[in-house]
Amino acid sequence: MRFQRREPEAHLRLLELERALTSEALGYARKDRSAPAERFRPAGLYFEPQRQMLWAYSRAHNQQRALALIGERWQVVEQRRGPRDTRRCEALAQRPLTLCVGAHEPGGVLAYGEAPWARELPARGGFFDLVVNEELGRVYVIDGYLDALWVLDLGGHVLAREPVTPGSRVLRPAGARALLVLAANQPRLSLLPLDDEGMPGAAVGHALPAPVRSAHYDETTGLLWTGGYRQAEVRRRHGYVENLESFLYAYALDDLLAGSLAPRHAVDLAQERLVDPAALSASSGRLLVALSGSQRLAAVSVDPSEIFSLPSALVANVVLAHGPWVFAAGLLDERVFVYRSDGLTLDQTAALGSDAAALAGDYELGELLFYSKAMWSDSPRNQFTCNSCHWDGLSDRRMHPGYAESRWELARPAAGVGMLAPVFSPGQASNITTAVHGFVRALDERYFLDRGSRAWLGDIELTVGGEQIRALSTLAVRRALLVFLARRPVEPGFLRAPGQPLSAQAARGAELVLRDCARCHEPTPRVGSGQALGAAEALEYLLERPLAWSAPRRERTGAAPYYTEAGNRVSPLTQLGRGGPFFTDGSAPTLVDLIRRSDPTAELVHAPENAQAPHYGAEDEAAIAAFLLSI
Repeated sequence: MRFQRREPEAHLRLLELERALTSEALGYARKDRSAPAERFRPAGLYFEPQRQMLWAYSRAHNQQRALALIGERWQVVEQRRGPRDTRRCEALAQRPLTLCVGAHEPGGVLAYGEAPWARELPARGGFFDLVVNEELGRVYVIDGYLDALWVLDLGGHVLAREPVTPGSRVLRPAGARALLVLAANQPRLSLLPLDDEGMPGAAVGHALPAPVRSAHYDETTGLLWTGGYRQAEVRRRHGYVENLESFLYAYALDDLLAGSLAPRHAVDLAQERLVDPAALSASSGRLLVALSGSQRLAAVSVDPSEIFSLPSALVANVVLAHGPWVFAAGLLDERVFVYRSDGLTLDQTAALGSDAAALAGDYELGELLFYSKAMWSDSPRNQFTCNSCHWDGLSDRRMHPGYAESRWELARPAAGVGMLAPVFSPGQASNITTAVHGFVRALDERYFLDRGSRAWLGDIELTVGGEQIRALSTLAVRRALLVFLARRPVEPGFLRAPGQPLSAQAARGAELVLRDCARCHEPTPRVGSGQALGAAEALEYLLERPLAWSAPRRERTGAAPYYTEAGNRVSPLTQLGRGGPFFTDGSAPTLVDLIRRSDPTAELVHAPENAQAPHYGAEDEAAIAAFLLSI
């Protein structure tokens, strides 16, 4: 039984709420709308050995906070400015230098400490990760704009730039003599051996059915651990979702470098009701796993085989082991959880900001539901969250099946869906309210295994911090998800700093997009209800808020297969900085490939054969890319 039939009055109330949210969604809330100044929203931790401080950083703003051990308690003692959209920080052990990389920081890397640092990387955004190798005297930085790996010395001087797999966003050390690169395109996992000078050699790539979410190399065992999902294609042959269970895999580094992908260990986290391994570390011979979908910290041993877990931060997405301590943090928690490494006992929680359990609003509850497994059956197969496919509100960038495998398509970003009714590639959900009903119903295996059951229509219990449980009615669940999805801000492009005008190159790209693409990718935000901003008002939003650059219509563009006679729902041109692949079928590995397939004079404007004689020259191609990565 569908929710709108069982609760028609509640359904109408949700539609009314959606209409009230439409004007806000049309303007797109600024990126920090979901992170008021009083909320810290930790995204990472690092330890600064020179000063014996633990630092926490956030992607929501550029503030970092330091904790020091005063007596027997860790306390916040100072703060400083970090890069915009900080992705990683590393502190050197042998010299007073800490390096942080930010995706929206011009020049990528900020340095702290007394050691000199030359800022020689290009003065733009698009840098996503870094690794410091003190033994070899090198710093490595992932460039998502050029799909490249920059090699620098410890003074910040550029030594080399090497190509990496398109869509690479994660870089990790694999011992002292190799680097691990994780990408959305194949090969999704690559090892780069390092020579005696710290220069990368030829990559050893491994194609994986499923993308890898997190990774950690354990020096004591020589095992490279990856966290993510079952290495198999996601299926929905019987309606319910299969092969989306969370898994850990352990590989011998020598095997990977020799071209063998056979894992030494495979750990089925879903059997333990554990979901979304967002971060990995190691301590005392155990692998430590932060599980954002379970609000737990797990310790995994393989000899003997053992898993135990304990409550941890809300949307636990960070774990760091250092000396006798293990630190954990969560996106929706304003505390650092401090454990003793020997028995993994909770020693204290150190406050970073406001009350960690202050989740009274619908938006906050909706965000927690997005990251939580609470909405669906608790069977081992049903252990996943919205975030399992829409990583951090975006996409895991792999192909997923529709109901009963009636279609296969690349997962679209969930962020910004408030402007995209009708929803989904076929456009079968005319509004977000209907889409939310579908999320709750069609992702619960009970709906398919027992059609007479109403369990998926029942109230749920949601963990809102530690052991604190909150009951949510059926209507409250849908209302919270609706508010979150309607208001969730998009990720702005990394080539334009907040408050800055478009560059001359991006402005030229805007002219080309308005001339050639605006028939389908309308610069005036508009949703299925027919509401719209005027053209002048919409363009005024451009410098502060990303626009939809879409339209509530279907088109046959050459990016097949089509799921309706009229074609597929037009996709927005925002959030392309997430990296490829692009198009419904994932057939364009990079943004450049997408542009080269675009010919406004062709009958099918995005057909693959258009790339054989590109419509745009190199300068115009670069200008269009610069614009699309600036909105």
